[in-house]
Amino acid sequence: MKILNNNIILANDIILCKSTPSKMKGLMFHKKLKNNQCLVLKNNKDSLYLSTIHTFFVFFPLDVIWLDSKNKVVDIKKNIPPFSSTIYPKKPASMILEFRAGTIKNQVKTNDRLKINF
Repeated sequence: MKILNNNIILANDIILCKSTPSKMKGLMFHKKLKNNQCLVLKNNKDSLYLSTIHTFFVFFPLDVIWLDSKNKVVDIKKNIPPFSSTIYPKKPASMILEFRAGTIKNQVKTNDRLKINF
């Protein structure tokens, strides 16, 4: 399983959350993500409400990418600190990619289309 942008591997160790309980827990109380790891929260439709996150009880900073249903990047937020509330994308999204802070750098931009292999 990989997440790529322009043949650059962003992550090859994917933690997929599709069920409501797994999405609710997310990275709360989780060990720090490895450099090649990504937590993916997948919803059935593009939505601002369903793609809002928080970092309560996440003890490390995150880089986050929001994708629409066509895997197009609708927003990026870097270095989100632990214990932040109400973090939402600029546009509706159906997938949230959470990485260890510093992973994204300048490798991804809004409107890029990511390739995701599950």
